[in-house]
Amino acid sequence: TSQTVLKRFHALGIPDVYLGVKDKPAALEQLLVAKQASSAQVLYMGDDMPDLEVMRKCLVATCPADACEEVKAISHYISPKAGGKGCVRDVIERVLKVQQKWSETRDDKIASI
Repeated sequence: TSQTVLKRFHALGIPDVYLGVKDKPAALEQLLVAKQASSAQVLYMGDDMPDLEVMRKCLVATCPADACEEVKAISHYISPKAGGKGCVRDVIERVLKVQQKWSETRDDKIASI
């Protein structure tokens, strides 16, 4: 529920950020409807048991190094970074590299992750 995290995502141009959500499957469905998208277009990062249901629905499930074992077991990618220690930046960097958009990324934006 950190406002700092929210500000960082918004500064990166990510408008849809959900913090402190109690019903994660319902929040995912609301987002998908609003964006006219499917869960097959979603990368999700989770770290604990409440994330499992949503992670199973998404195309790519990721987690930080310090996630619980159940989350690690279903993750497609486990960041070597712990939560709050650069794992989000790590995942974003990897996605941008796979999409061949890394060189287009402005240093000031990526540095704030």
